[in-house]
Order: sequence, then structure tokens, then C-alpha cells
Amino acid sequence: MNIPSSNNHYALLALFLSPWKDEETVYNLSEYIQKGSLNWGRILFMANLHFCAPLWFVNLRKDGFLPLLPKELQSYLLHLHQANMERQDALRKAAKEIISNLNHIEIPVILLKGAATFCDDLYEDAGARMMGDLDFLVKVRHIEPVKNLLRQLGYDAQADCFGTSGFFDSSLPHHLPRYLKSGTPVAVEIHFQTAKGQANRVLPTDFTWANKEIKRWEGLNPGVLTPTYRLLHNTVHALVPKEAYTTSIVPLSQLAEFAYLVRRYGSVIDWREWFERGNSQCLGFQFRVYLTLAHTLMGMPYPIDVPRVAFAGLHLARLSGASNNRANYLSGFETPPETAAKRIKAVAVRILIIVFRRMNKPSWVWHNLCYRQGLRNIPIRLYCLSVFFFRRFNFKQTFDFRMLNTKFKKMLYLIKKQ
Repeated sequence: MNIPSSNNHYALLALFLSPWKDEETVYNLSEYIQKGSLNWGRILFMANLHFCAPLWFVNLRKDGFLPLLPKELQSYLLHLHQANMERQDALRKAAKEIISNLNHIEIPVILLKGAATFCDDLYEDAGARMMGDLDFLVKVRHIEPVKNLLRQLGYDAQADCFGTSGFFDSSLPHHLPRYLKSGTPVAVEIHFQTAKGQANRVLPTDFTWANKEIKRWEGLNPGVLTPTYRLLHNTVHALVPKEAYTTSIVPLSQLAEFAYLVRRYGSVIDWREWFERGNSQCLGFQFRVYLTLAHTLMGMPYPIDVPRVAFAGLHLARLSGASNNRANYLSGFETPPETAAKRIKAVAVRILIIVFRRMNKPSWVWHNLCYRQGLRNIPIRLYCLSVFFFRRFNFKQTFDFRMLNTKFKKMLYLIKKQ
């Protein structure tokens, strides 16, 4: 694998997180580190921004890179990993308690996202993955018994968080308000739909229940998605709900989990089914770009059953460029590139990111208006899309060419010698 530029912190961190590094890559990366050209502060900021610093620490230790880091950074990552292990232990105990009680009253449950990694030790390290909460999927008819159970176990519901947000139908949330247990770091989300909007149409709830498998975990029998659909859920969750693909900010925590799932279950994953499910809801191209990202940045083998993406380099430049620009802006590290050629390239990438987002935003709105299935979507889609175009703020943000011209002039300033 090629070692990315020292300025491309998104790609560098992706390589550090990869479970697919071979001996040659590890050796070359070690030599690269010892040259002393890496800015560890920027990479750490990127890792924290993408909620994958503990996983970065685990990979640094496994690959033998940890002694090459500054002592202060080693200490920070060690303490962060230990704190995350303690938090994960609390979440694991809470998951066992809830599942045990659900089994007692004969309510089936499917563990989603991070909760599913408890059953198979996906990362082979208890403190590698950061989790915001425990995600459980139950059937609609079991909502009230589950709510009563959580209250009995000492959980309190947060205030209703399903107000008007974006273009989703706020009257149809896909999970209950988050439940918190006082005095603990445990938060629980009880889902009764697998996802929302376009992601839910890729992986409908009844389809999720039909494609689960029972895992044996510490005396319990929770359900998890089969590997193909677990990978599918990771993909739509990474790309769709928060406009990650449209805004070009793909979280490395999700991309890393994608690579780890493929490493563990690659021999049984049905790549044709994975691609066709996304393609059926106009996400086939996005799926292939996401796969190409894992293949190029993390060295994951590209499956023969999935067509490759034309001009993949443009999308890789867009995605890594957007994440680097965001991290640099938030951290205050942003500085103009040293040479005119690099400044021109930076300007071109920024223009690509802006144009891509503006051209794809209406499509995202169209596909993510509500959760209803079939033709009932059409009237509300047309209405809300017309509101999107004619509401002054959205129109200005999307089609105000004077603002775009102003940004273009600011970016041209980067070309000038500083």
C-alpha cells in the first residue's frame, strides 16, 4: 500500500486504522514515522473528531508504532483507551441486564451497530470502539412493555428529541427517545424501525427481522444481523442519515468498522446482494464510492461482484479533502499549501466539494422526506421539495451564485504566494 502525503491526515489515519496492513506496509509506515514529518497533533485531532482515537491506539500498539510516538501522546492515548474500556464495561453489563430481562418476558431483540460487536468481539479489544449508546431493535407491539422494563431498571427518558429537524417527518421517528440511567454512562435507544428515510427503504424493518441470526453471548441469546445485512446497515448508516456522502464527510469510525466486518466475515458476505439493495434505492454509486474508499485507503480487497467506480480519484480527493478542511478549520491548523501547484489543487478540491454538495442536496431531500412506503411519499415529497427550493434560506444556500463567486475569489487567494 502507498503511504499518503503527510498533509492528508484523513488518509493517514485511515491507514493506521486499517486491519488489512501487510508486513511491507507496516515497515514502510514505520520508516515514514521515523523521518519525523508527521504532525501528531493534527492526526490526533482528526482521530478525536471521528471518534476513533481508542482504535487508533489499539492499532498503533499492535503494529509496534506506539514507541515511535511522543511520550505525551502515548500517555494521552493510553488513558483514553483505559477510560473507554471502563465505559464499554458499563455498557456491556447494561446490555446483558436488559437482554436478560427481555428474554425473561419473551421479547425478541436485535443488537444494532456497536452493541452487536459485544457478541463477536469484532475488534478483539474491549476498549477499541467508542459508543454513544446501546441500540436495540424490538417489534412495534413490544414498545410499551420495553418502556416499562427500562423504567423498572432505573432508566429515565430524555425530553422528546423528534421536533422539526431537516426534512424528516417528525411524527414518525424510528426509535424511542433516548433512555439514560442516572449515575452511569449508559444510554439506550430502543428502535422499532431499523433506520429512517432512504436508509430504511434499503433495509426495511421486516427485512431486518427476516435476516437476523441468534448469537450465544455469555449465557444469553440475542439476535444480530447476518454479516451481509450488518455490512449493509453500516453502509447506509455511514452515508445517508446525516448527509455524510452529500457533505463529503464520511466518518472514519464507520469506515473502519466496515473494514473490520469484511475482514471477519468476508467469506460469507453476499456482495451482489449488498450492492443490489443499495442500488434499488438509488444508492448504488454511493455504495461503490464507500467501498472504493475502504479499498484504497485501508487496503481492503475489492470484491469482484461489485462494479468499480469511474474517476474514483476525484471522489477520494473530495472525501479526504473535505474531512481535512473541516478538521483544519475546527482546530485552527489551516495554513496555505507551500507551492503554487498544491495551492491550485487545494482550490480545485474545494470547488469540487461545494459544487458536489449543492448538486446533490436536492436529491438527498427528495429521498429523505419521510418513512412512509410507496406512492404515499410522492405528494409530501413534491410539497417539501418545493418548500426547499422556494424558501429563501435554502434557495440562497443552494443556488446563490454570488455567494459561490465570493467563495471562489477567497479560494483563488490561496493560489497567490503568501
